[in-house]
Amino acid sequence: MTPNLRTALIFGGFISLIGAAFYPIYFRPLMRLEDYLTESDL
Repeated sequence: MTPNLRTALIFGGFISLIGAAFYPIYFRPLMRLEDYLTESDL
């Protein structure tokens, strides 16, 4: 495995972990606003 490929895989994995962590926190409420707005009105 070349050093450049290894570095790219490490950074790609790190970025995908960050994306997987932020998906339920930030992006899912934005895509399902009606569910979160009705629950917050209670």
